[in-house]
Amino acid sequence: MRTILVTFMGILISVSFSSCKPKEKDDSAAFLKAIKDGTAQTKETATAPAADVDMSKCSAEAYDRCYDDAMAMLKKNDNAKAKEYFEIGCDNGHLGCCAKFDSLSDVTGKSPKTQKLYDEAEASCNGGENNACFDLGFYEINVGNREKARSFNIKACDNGLAGACYNSGIQSIEMGKKDDAKVLYEKACSNGYFKGCFNLGIVNADEGNIPTAKVFYQKGCDGGDFYSCTNLGLLEARDGNKDVAKQLLKRSCDGGDKLGCANLEKIN
Repeated sequence: MRTILVTFMGILISVSFSSCKPKEKDDSAAFLKAIKDGTAQTKETATAPAADVDMSKCSAEAYDRCYDDAMAMLKKNDNAKAKEYFEIGCDNGHLGCCAKFDSLSDVTGKSPKTQKLYDEAEASCNGGENNACFDLGFYEINVGNREKARSFNIKACDNGLAGACYNSGIQSIEMGKKDDAKVLYEKACSNGYFKGCFNLGIVNADEGNIPTAKVFYQKGCDGGDFYSCTNLGLLEARDGNKDVAKQLLKRSCDGGDKLGCANLEKIN
């Protein structure tokens, strides 16, 4: 999913979207198509630190940071440091780190350490431990087994882990299973994982179902997902509801969405 900027009807708009291809039915679809055209600019974030500054926090005490820190090292082509971080994470039971560490170590299949952790997690998952199912899904996505990753996430989702519903929804979109994704996003949304509401808004808007998209954006916005507030505000602006749009964009701006602030200035 990406967030991009584009000017539409004089308004600088921000929309994050999935890999769904929009159907060009009416002006709503054309509106979304404009967001995805070649003139769109990538969203700018806060100023990045200098390339030689190591902002990593990976350690045995903070092993949950190791995966992201190692991936950052890979982007810098520092495979040795990435491997070090992946190993720390794996030593502390992070299966995603194990997958990457085995890959960088040229291990075929699973190393004995990874196999042991995987078997323990699978036993826990089968025993109803949702986080273990989630971890297994993360491992499988890191070794390229999307369908297996999705099945583990769906299992955790069915047992009430809303974040797993959201992840399996994303995986369903990537696999072209949009109807499945909508069901999974709705489960996430209904269980308080409001990014699921946001993605449901995106999918419905992509299909030209703007009234339904607004419903889910509103639910996401009410739950504190400020990107939902932004997208809903932009749709309201497009429909001529300027006062409602300004309230929504102010809400997203106050919540920290800089693009909500930029769009609010354009409408004002």
